[in-house]
Amino acid sequence: MGKSKRNKRSSRDGGEATSKRSNQRWESLPETNLLFVEYYKDIQQIFNKSKQGDRGSLREQRVEEISNPSEVENHDEKAQEVNDDSVEKEDGDVIRRVEMKCHDEDEEWKLFFKSLRTDLPTTFRITGGKNNSEHLNHIIENKFIPILSKISINDQAIQPPKKLPWYPDGLAWELSTSKQMIKKSIEFKEFQNFLVYETEAGNISRQEAVSMIPPLLLDVQPHHFVLDTCAAPGSKTAQLVEFIHQSSSDIPEGLLIANDSDYKRSHLLVHQSLRRLPSPSTMITNHDATRFPCLSLGDNSKLLFDRILCDVPCSGDGTLRKNGGIWRDWNPSNGIGLHGLQLRIISRAISLLKPGGRLVYSTCSLNPIENEAVVSAALNRFPSMRLLDVSDRLPELRRRPGMLNWKVARKISDRFEILNKESSLKKELDPKKYPLSLWPSSNEKELGLDRCLRIYPHLQDTGGFFVSVLQKEDLDEKPKWDNQSKNIQASEKVFESDFTEPERKRQKVEDHGNLNGSHQIALLTGAEATHSNNEGQFDKLKEEAEVNDTNGSGSKEVSATEKEEADTIQSIENSQPIRGFKEDPYVYLKPDNEEINICLDFFGISSEFPTDNLLVRNPEGVPNRTIYLTSSIVRRVIENNLHDRLRLVCCGVKMFGRQDQYKNLPISEQNRCKWRLISDGIEFLKRFIGTKRLVTCGLDGLKQLISFQQKHIQQKDKEEEEEEEEEEHDDEKKKKEEEERRREEQYPLFEDVEDEQFREQVRILESGSCLLKVEGEGVPRDLMVGLWISKASINLMVDKKERRVLSLRLWGEDLTRS
Repeated sequence: MGKSKRNKRSSRDGGEATSKRSNQRWESLPETNLLFVEYYKDIQQIFNKSKQGDRGSLREQRVEEISNPSEVENHDEKAQEVNDDSVEKEDGDVIRRVEMKCHDEDEEWKLFFKSLRTDLPTTFRITGGKNNSEHLNHIIENKFIPILSKISINDQAIQPPKKLPWYPDGLAWELSTSKQMIKKSIEFKEFQNFLVYETEAGNISRQEAVSMIPPLLLDVQPHHFVLDTCAAPGSKTAQLVEFIHQSSSDIPEGLLIANDSDYKRSHLLVHQSLRRLPSPSTMITNHDATRFPCLSLGDNSKLLFDRILCDVPCSGDGTLRKNGGIWRDWNPSNGIGLHGLQLRIISRAISLLKPGGRLVYSTCSLNPIENEAVVSAALNRFPSMRLLDVSDRLPELRRRPGMLNWKVARKISDRFEILNKESSLKKELDPKKYPLSLWPSSNEKELGLDRCLRIYPHLQDTGGFFVSVLQKEDLDEKPKWDNQSKNIQASEKVFESDFTEPERKRQKVEDHGNLNGSHQIALLTGAEATHSNNEGQFDKLKEEAEVNDTNGSGSKEVSATEKEEADTIQSIENSQPIRGFKEDPYVYLKPDNEEINICLDFFGISSEFPTDNLLVRNPEGVPNRTIYLTSSIVRRVIENNLHDRLRLVCCGVKMFGRQDQYKNLPISEQNRCKWRLISDGIEFLKRFIGTKRLVTCGLDGLKQLISFQQKHIQQKDKEEEEEEEEEEHDDEKKKKEEEERRREEQYPLFEDVEDEQFREQVRILESGSCLLKVEGEGVPRDLMVGLWISKASINLMVDKKERRVLSLRLWGEDLTRS
């Protein structure tokens, strides 16, 4: 999980790995902690049962609330270790004593506050949309759990990974060991490599547990049109991609548009979703979520969505366990300043939702001003919307109901002032700073706000989170507006206008960052703290996305409360327009395009293949480098909306790539196929490709290709270093011949191939790209990779990351390090 740079230094630094939980960030921040306590414990009273709805059965309460390690004998220090089975075995008097104490508001606050002092566990998901999810779970259960169960560090036994009990199909895992220990301890080396390589290949997503909840409750099906309004950095988007593709490897009928207002982070989103989980049905856009355009599908029809996720910008104080910076700068003005933006986002989303459609609104904040107040205002303005009761979903997820009452408070110096609604009605408070929607509307019970989900850290050892699930019932209803909703109403009137203003994004703390104080809201655009599972070229972007508050501004105390709130709101309202959109357009190729027909003939691709959905990315519409595949619904969206209006950052799956060595062919060979199959597209091509360019081999053949190729790549790198020190060849012809010779020598020659049947298959094929199917016992289902056949050698067209994953999974060793 990403943190600010200051957080990184204040965390456990270097030295011997230890399993002891760190509380360093708490010891130096007593005053800020007290302000937080006063606001949530005394003013909002988040654990006051009278402010909540029906809490369910006594049994549910008891299981939820017994999480204080000091109250139950023979329990481990971790609260989440207490499950139903262990509770049943405890003495009845102990259970009753703990239950009575937990029912006391003060005692529950102690449990909650103590949980905030511990680090979050490491959590990750197995990608559900992949055919190999069962295989990966098998590896974890049968290989790594037995190994990790025997590990002890500093004479303390380490708990092995265990499944999150509430995540469907057992595809999410939790490891109580900290991320730092996993990285630094030699005992975790093999498991760490497994996580890293499988994550790079898109088979695993490292994601905080509570962040997994909103997509699950959205209930996405393969035929749904889905909008993720504030998508970056992309962990939830990745879940939505999985759900869209959950039925089969065929192209689904549904559509996913993942949107983010920050241009740089939209490109990070490309890697997190489309590069790791290629999807012809996914589009990534760069729009202000409060003014996402109403897109056309042609034939006078507009694009409305079956499912919309509004994981909105928020103050992020639910992430205190990993973001110590929040303690330095926490202020209730953060929630007040963001309330209007959050309400505009959900209002715009409701207008884009189909009748019968579902919307999930979520934050990683504990503040009812950002949670229940926003949902209440949206429900009152859109009577067609109603809150769904999802208590039967994820039954093993421990949760609390939404609040039915809350207060509006502002900080004055070192104390809080409670603001009443009457003062706002009498115009004693600036309506722009304090809209009526901040206060309860008196019909919270009728609205069913207790159906919202509040996730607290002490319930199941997670971060803090808020989720609500809404559904639209009617089509023709017009929203109801109060006198202080002009900004929202104005935005509703410009649905068809051009995009001019960016959404003021938060640092997306529920996934990977934190928001530090009112002053930071002005930095929300382009300053989201983030986490990406990739390395290398994205490290710089990740650093730019993290908030650097080491300049001292984060700790500066502003005594004038009005100025704090004015600065907060002004920084949101006066956002600067996003400058001209500079992305190249996507242009669909005609089915009779010569290059497409050459590919179809060369690879023996069936006529059923959707050639009309192939596109390129350049204004001329010429297949120069890469040919992409999209779904039919993506094509309708692209062809019926102007490029500048759509603001499309990325879409489609790479299918064919132009081979560089065929750039300057003689005239006699101009009609030969210059294209190779790209790994991303094999999953969607394999059912259309015949046997013309298909070869097979066993595990031994694949192992030889990976091992041989790696050895010669290393040798080639060494030769190239030596060659740089030599003078260039005077004879250009000799230089080209030498390059050709070395190109052949870096890969196995036909006679080097030990599998005789495989050798004969490749020997008789024309030079060029083909598909290799690996067969045999222990091979994952439908394992196919790209292969390039030269005049006398063969080349496995798999990048180093994929070769690592294959070798580790199939043979238990990294052949790329040989």
